[in-house]
Amino acid sequence: MNQSAPFIAATASPRRHKILSALGIDFKVVVAECDEVHYLDDPARTVQENAQLKHAAIAQQYRDSWILSADTIVWFNNKCLGKPATLAEAKSMLMSYAGKTQTVYTGVAVSAPNQEPRCFVVTSTLLFKNYLEAVVDEYMKLIDCLGRAGAYDIDEYGKHMLIENYDGSYTNIMGLPQEKLAEVLKEMGLN
Repeated sequence: MNQSAPFIAATASPRRHKILSALGIDFKVVVAECDEVHYLDDPARTVQENAQLKHAAIAQQYRDSWILSADTIVWFNNKCLGKPATLAEAKSMLMSYAGKTQTVYTGVAVSAPNQEPRCFVVTSTLLFKNYLEAVVDEYMKLIDCLGRAGAYDIDEYGKHMLIENYDGSYTNIMGLPQEKLAEVLKEMGLN
């Protein structure tokens, strides 16, 4: 992409970094430090406000840069799920998904230099295979489940081992909806 100003990625997520790189964006990582909000019955509001909070934390210092922040959660059984705190919690989460559907919500806040952020939320729906505990045990040996919302990663073995199919943006499930982001960046003049 043709960038005349620095681009700050306010995220430590390697998956989001991979998506930004695929878009051809040259970026610097500056992790946002802020307290996140959690609306247990409103996943869209949760991810949108968290993306805005992260953006605001970075914008104070980098007003003359492009800034992107994002937040992703899993909506399952009428609850917002974030990252598991323990391996036992990760295993419990993964076991509970077998044969069921869930929705992944990602909120994004992105701004051009010295501009207010544009915010949007993208959803994707997944259907999980009806797998057994042995599959979960094998999956947990392959990836670090603690660093991922919902304890899984579609891009690292999840698509083949856990997920039957999905509807919506694949990259949204990874944590950053590449298609929508590219469209918004183009509208904002970054192409």
